[in-house]
Amino acid sequence: MTARLVLLMFYLLVSGAVAQAPRLCPSSCYCETADRISCERGEFETVPTNWPTTIRVLILKNCSLLRIQKHAFRRYAKLEELIIEGCEQLRSLEKYAFKGLNRLRLLRLSKNGNLTEVAKNAFSLISNTHGLRIQLEDNAFTTIRPGIFRYIYDCINDMIRVILI
Repeated sequence: MTARLVLLMFYLLVSGAVAQAPRLCPSSCYCETADRISCERGEFETVPTNWPTTIRVLILKNCSLLRIQKHAFRRYAKLEELIIEGCEQLRSLEKYAFKGLNRLRLLRLSKNGNLTEVAKNAFSLISNTHGLRIQLEDNAFTTIRPGIFRYIYDCINDMIRVILI
């Protein structure tokens, strides 16, 4: 009888803790699965650091991002796809903004109408042996500086595909 009581108390304790667990999907976002987050019209000026670290696909559309800061995605090392689109307030990508995204296969920055400033090493230190596609479409770049893609490590030359439209 005592064992059953202990098990019942343990079950109630655990089920209560699960019921009170914080919501994993960030507000103003939609989580199709635990590792795929899509945020539309998010009210954040920089990349949040309190999202689940298990994200593999992150889509940021029409958000209020002002800049992508240095090491912005450090906590999200499992990212395979990163899409930042239609963030009209986005103006700059800082040095090493995407550093450490070793699993990244797709980086799409598109329709960010005020994105003019890209630090020299913004795309540097992405290490990937699976191939990387970088799409830079319909942004307001005025200059692409020499060496902007330098130090993308371990990507075989023909596996890096940069599309500027």
